[in-house]
Amino acid sequence: MENELHANIRFFIAGLKRSLFSKRYLYFIIITFLISVFSINLLNAINQATISLSPEMLEVFKIGKAYNIGILSVSNLNLSETKNYDEIIVGILSGSFLISIVASFVSLYICSEFKNGYFVIALTHGQSRISLINQYMCLSVISCLPILLISIIGVITSMMINHLFAIKNPGYVIRTLILQIFLILICSVCFSCVSLLFEKYKAVIICISSVLILPLIPGYMSIFFRGKVNIEKYMLLSMIINSQSITNSEILNCIITAIFTGLLFYLTTFAILRKKRYE
Repeated sequence: MENELHANIRFFIAGLKRSLFSKRYLYFIIITFLISVFSINLLNAINQATISLSPEMLEVFKIGKAYNIGILSVSNLNLSETKNYDEIIVGILSGSFLISIVASFVSLYICSEFKNGYFVIALTHGQSRISLINQYMCLSVISCLPILLISIIGVITSMMINHLFAIKNPGYVIRTLILQIFLILICSVCFSCVSLLFEKYKAVIICISSVLILPLIPGYMSIFFRGKVNIEKYMLLSMIINSQSITNSEILNCIITAIFTGLLFYLTTFAILRKKRYE
């Protein structure tokens, strides 16, 4: 039992080093920081580009109550009409760009683990599959956390550069950031499950496609069912995009839904991998 524990710890530490000290991880960190630093400039550029568009066309960018323009998720594209900049800080984590970064990194990392044979090697050395699943999920969460923190630092830097550092409600900002980080880390667990199930680069395509497509489904369903069906509050990706508008009374339901989603992915992954053979 003690030898198995030591083996698990060694594999976990080695996996963490392969994750955090890889060139790929450095590239993701640099890209995330640069995009975050220039986020406000990009928002201004997008606003200028959409001035000539009709309100109906702008609705295409809207998911729930927020405009998901990729880099940021904001309730108003025009900064001049924004009374405070709380939502700029919380908008960087709820934009589809950062979720795509997390999806890309997690899926590519686990794909490389399969490609280089680390998963199979661990199995041949007697590690259990459930132990490996748990380790890769923990590795995904730990590796994604610095990316999220870097993005927050980047957008705050962007605000300071643009002389926009005016926070109206620090409590709201801190609460929303904590909720967003929690939701995205649960999302990273789901991405790691998909990557463990599909392996190779199919997982990368599935993860990134889900980030771009799944948040659109509630809107189309609402149109199809004439507003009688709303699944937005039960979908993890939609909750992240709309997280800045989640009220205090809705936080508990949001957390429970996220945990249930992560648990569902986890149990499904374990059930399938338990019988799967590797070469």
